Amino acid sequence: MFNKSRKVRRGQLGESDNWCGGIVGGIGHSSTGLQRRSRCCNPIHRYKNLVNRLSKKLGLNTTLPYKPWFDDEKQVGGWTQVYGENNKLAYETIRGASHMAPLSSPKRSLTLFAAFLAGKPLAA
Repeated sequence: MFNKSRKVRRGQLGESDNWCGGIVGGIGHSSTGLQRRSRCCNPIHRYKNLVNRLSKKLGLNTTLPYKPWFDDEKQVGGWTQVYGENNKLAYETIRGASHMAPLSSPKRSLTLFAAFLAGKPLAA
């Protein structure tokens, strides 16, 4: 069981409006601090909006706009958006991947992981 008085990054468990200094507020947290799913919202867009709010809070401008990246076979591998100089923050997705991306999309997962290790955004 969670200790509701334990601090979590400048917020409290159960204070869903103040998670991570207010950046995470409004994305569907319950009174216990656990996320609940909303049938009307696409989770991909929710997380993209979360990263947009985080970048604004950190003072990072968009350096690579939201656009598709391509795999070795010239197919859309997913989507990427990069913020800040030297790629400080990136939002990247893998098209067609499940929550176990390395199993459902191994080539695309390896491409994303290799780009992460190299510290470079995915080729767009």
